[in-house]
Amino acid sequence: MMMHALAALVHLIAAVGAGAPVPNPSSDNLSQPVLDHIAGPLLTSAQFLIPSAVAISGIHKMMDHRESGGSFLVDMITKGGGAVLVLQLVKAVAGVG
Repeated sequence: MMMHALAALVHLIAAVGAGAPVPNPSSDNLSQPVLDHIAGPLLTSAQFLIPSAVAISGIHKMMDHRESGGSFLVDMITKGGGAVLVLQLVKAVAGVG
């Protein structure tokens, strides 16, 4: 058991020390404009549109008396907040500013 933990620690240190290879931005003339002009604005707008759609859906359910205020709050935190966190992760992995 101790050897497995030690091996995992060594692999973790090696993976962090090696780091991910950084692509040469001058070698690719298409990916940076696509990231800057298409992916960046699309992901940023999705960060606002997804939680607002969840809010509109929750308000509609509350007006039909199918949902309470507490479940609306839980939905907003889990679905809306989770969507924002996932989109932040995608933007960080893709290198979109």
